[in-house]
Amino acid sequence: MNIEELLPDSYRKTANLATQFVIEHPEFIKLFISEINKQKPTFAMRISRVLALCHDQKPELILPFKDELLKNLLSTKSNSITRNLLYIFQTAWNKLNENELGQLLNFCFKYLENPIAEPAHRVYAMNIIFASTTVYPELKNELKSIIEFHYEEGSAGFKACGRNILKQMKK
Repeated sequence: MNIEELLPDSYRKTANLATQFVIEHPEFIKLFISEINKQKPTFAMRISRVLALCHDQKPELILPFKDELLKNLLSTKSNSITRNLLYIFQTAWNKLNENELGQLLNFCFKYLENPIAEPAHRVYAMNIIFASTTVYPELKNELKSIIEFHYEEGSAGFKACGRNILKQMKK
């Protein structure tokens, strides 16, 4: 079975079927990850979507490849791939070593501070940074400042997430 046959279109039903196939045949995960930045953008987006869905259902299948996922995240130019990989790292950030976490946090701060970045990227980045304050509490003040600075021009999602995080910081 090749990946193109598994993902002929972008329908959710197709993504669900491909996800189920990958969960039943985990040997395909490495192939999916290696193909993310090698494929045409629309096809690569489908691959990253399946990986995100796999992570939702069976994170233990995806986590061994966190290093490769981080490399793909840092090198991709695709908004869809960025969104799907940031989605995965919202819950997988704490599986990274100190150096990798530093790279992820730098990446997240870059997106969070960019007012023209996609709202989902900014929200996922905000969640990752906030979660990491359990390890690096010194990041709280910087995160708070960025949220407050960008709050007015932020999307509804940015504002809602920012409000929740600021509220949790006060506890």
